Amino acid sequence: MTDKHLVFAGQSNADPSQFPDPPVSPTTFLFRESHPSTTLAVAWAPSDPNGWWASLAASQIAENLPTNGMVWNQWESDTLDATYAANYGANLQQAVLDHDARVGHSNTFWAVVRANPNAFAYDSGRIATIQAGQDAAEAAMPTRIKVINTDDLLPSPDGAHYPPDVDQLLWARCKAAIATHFGDPTWL
Repeated sequence: MTDKHLVFAGQSNADPSQFPDPPVSPTTFLFRESHPSTTLAVAWAPSDPNGWWASLAASQIAENLPTNGMVWNQWESDTLDATYAANYGANLQQAVLDHDARVGHSNTFWAVVRANPNAFAYDSGRIATIQAGQDAAEAAMPTRIKVINTDDLLPSPDGAHYPPDVDQLLWARCKAAIATHFGDPTWL
């Protein structure tokens, strides 16, 4: 694989320098689609023709980016509703399939950032529910989804976001998962 197109989607309050715009490397391009305070259940709902998925897919198609890597970092707002949390795994699987349909191919590999049990700003029971949904999605789609462990990562004092050094570590884990999936160390 020579051309690599990577999308960083979901929620991110990270320092933008940790997730630079193209090029990440001479053949890796990063497209950011980040919307704070959004849920997979509603704002990213695959069934919504006017939702963020439609926006993301339209942008990728317009830029002619055949996405092969997706870093999905979105779960926080889904902890605000028990139904959203309970349906997270099914919604994630449907999001993968909907993304395929919108961009016209089914080879995008998703590095899914695990809901962090240390994020004390959110309901711990719902975090556990979302984690179970993420694990179920990975088990159902093992060639398409890899859940990136965050259990050892501590958030900033606000209990919600990561400090820049932790963002860097998380980014490295995501890139390593993608590199391993494609058997291509140049992703790193």
